[in-house]
Amino acid sequence: MEYRSDTFGGALKGRLLVVRYSSGQDIEVFGVDPQGRLSAPVVGTTGFTGFQQPLDVAEDTANGNLYVTELGASRITLLRPVR
Repeated sequence: MEYRSDTFGGALKGRLLVVRYSSGQDIEVFGVDPQGRLSAPVVGTTGFTGFQQPLDVAEDTANGNLYVTELGASRITLLRPVR
């Protein structure tokens, strides 16, 4: 999904967030240049690791919150930006 919120001073705005289900079980962050090419993924971002078989990520654009569905934990995890 494309992160659209201005939280974090806009540091993640326009970046692609991709969950890794088995390898890593985390969220990778990709930048996109004006030609649509992806940058090398950033892995190990604080708060984006330690999931149990994550399936999807969704954003609440009003406040920047992320919701990660985890199959292995049978839950939806809320990630709130630190302001």
